[in-house]
Amino acid sequence: MSKTSLTYEWTINGAAALYEATKTSGVTTAPLCSRPFGGGRWRLFLHGNNGRPGFDGYVGVFLQCEPTSDEKRGDVMGKWARPGRYSFTIDLQTLDGEQTLVTVSTREDVTFTNEKRQWGWPDYATRQDVFESCLAITMHDAFVLTCTINTMPPTPEPSLAPSPTMTAITLPESNPQGYSSLPSALVDILRSMVDDPTISDVQFVFPRSKANGHRDSQHGEYMMNGHGGKAKMNGLAHADRMHADDDIQSEDGGGTGNSEYSSMPNVRIISARKDILALRSDYFAKLFASGVSNGGALPSPPATRGFHPSTYFHYGADEEDGYGETDGGGPGVDNGITNIPLDRQSPIYDSPNPRKTVILVNDIPYSTYRALIYYLYTDNIVFAPLASQFMASALDAKPPVGPSTRLEWLRVWKKENKGYALPCSAKSMYAVASRFRLAPLKRIAYEFIRKNLTPTNLAFEYFDSFTAAHDELRNLALQGMVTHWEDVQRTPAMIEVWNRLAAGNMPFAKELLPLLVRELSRPRT
Repeated sequence: MSKTSLTYEWTINGAAALYEATKTSGVTTAPLCSRPFGGGRWRLFLHGNNGRPGFDGYVGVFLQCEPTSDEKRGDVMGKWARPGRYSFTIDLQTLDGEQTLVTVSTREDVTFTNEKRQWGWPDYATRQDVFESCLAITMHDAFVLTCTINTMPPTPEPSLAPSPTMTAITLPESNPQGYSSLPSALVDILRSMVDDPTISDVQFVFPRSKANGHRDSQHGEYMMNGHGGKAKMNGLAHADRMHADDDIQSEDGGGTGNSEYSSMPNVRIISARKDILALRSDYFAKLFASGVSNGGALPSPPATRGFHPSTYFHYGADEEDGYGETDGGGPGVDNGITNIPLDRQSPIYDSPNPRKTVILVNDIPYSTYRALIYYLYTDNIVFAPLASQFMASALDAKPPVGPSTRLEWLRVWKKENKGYALPCSAKSMYAVASRFRLAPLKRIAYEFIRKNLTPTNLAFEYFDSFTAAHDELRNLALQGMVTHWEDVQRTPAMIEVWNRLAAGNMPFAKELLPLLVRELSRPRT
């Protein structure tokens, strides 16, 4: 992205009336507001008399960022940020343009976020200079504010951990539904084809497992939060984390409303086209070329380091981070496959419809797989916030900003983004992309995780069984812990981790703690 400029002229009529309406000393009156400009992204505000202590008798001028629907869709934990850095100049000119009375520019580049959406000058010019001293303004009863905004490209963020391959992937700056490199019109067409059984020739079946057929309440553990109450941390870790996507999906059928398999309540279906999947993924190309119609088996996932989902308290794990967990299920399946055996991993069956192939998937969560299919169709992906962000927020003494749980966040997102694939877990997608050898998608998931690591949630993310099982993520979190240790060690999350370690509730940490101690003991330059 190169430097660009935008200029907007705002004519202020009725200067005399504005002067009279703002004469009262020490009173801040409601500002005048320009119409949105720059594609609805910006507004100007003019205070005829600032009125605040120290600025009484001054005209104030401010530039405000108006978040677009794209930026709102991409928010995390109620936060948004406009990509790039900006400088701007605001001129006050006479109506005929022959005189420029005031010119003020920013001294340095600024950024716009939900917390800092307005920049400007409370003492832009004295009221006397604007309303009394200029004959041209008095004669025309008007003046013009000209705002020129210069946009600089965003500065690449340094990684918390070394990553030699990171420069090979270039992520788009902003996208409402996630990351995509395709034109929006084409995305809309492809999006309409996702999960359409009328044009599909392969269907992925996700059976309900007995383990996920009900909520596990026996592990509900509590801790005191900053408000003097109790936060059900294990309730978040299990119920909200493991079932958030399932709950949201099942509220409207979870992708089974258009399925041929509408008579069986213990599975979900994703319909797709082999040619599209094979074109986008070598994994699927080899799969469909390997005698699928005669049965067979999906390639097994690569061996892990012996870490598996368990009933232990998983701090940073998202609701789908139990990579071996079967999806919670939902309405719909075909009577012809009611007796699918569950003891084989991802077998392939002939569909009751001879034109279609049915593939049983019992080792990848439904919502992750649906997001994967959506990505292969549209080159588009969006992730939900890390569960650790909500867990850290629950321990904070300050009231949460925006949704307090991941489930709430997903409900809000779904309400505001109808027709789009539900956000999935970045960690779950990272594991799936590794298995399917989708390097760009794996890097996108990695980047999302990296950008959402903060001192407040790093302890949860580092001391996590999923992180421990993936060297790249473990090294990322470790480097973050070491770099920000002064802040991390005082966080409620770190204190809670120490308590868990002391109680022996984190057996997978036996490799993590020595690594952290070793790195913290190294001399720092």
